[in-house]
Amino acid sequence: MASNLLNLVERVRTALEESGTLDHQDLEGLLESGESRPQLDQALRFLHGRDAILIDAVDQSVHLRAHVSRAVLLTLAHGPLPLHQLAERSPVSVALCCDVLGWLEREGRVQIGADDVVQIRGGTRH
Repeated sequence: MASNLLNLVERVRTALEESGTLDHQDLEGLLESGESRPQLDQALRFLHGRDAILIDAVDQSVHLRAHVSRAVLLTLAHGPLPLHQLAERSPVSVALCCDVLGWLEREGRVQIGADDVVQIRGGTRH
């Protein structure tokens, strides 16, 4: 049972690395014979618990956190942006943008000023 779950976790992670985003239909397509939706939910909880994925609050799609972080950092690569402009220009949803900004700020990769201007710390690295 544990090895089956580990195999499913690995399939989900690999699919996310390739596409960056999976919706419910994509996720269910990863199930093999004998695997169930509860096992898929368990695999997603495992990945979420390790901060590897983000779940969009709007459409419940699953995103690899590294891809979302990269998208937000690339949006900031040309210079600081007010939070509302970052959310508009970023290719990810506003919910994911805000979620990942919290991670990036805690990791010391971005700084959010008192005026809600977001910038990459230490230049334009990404």
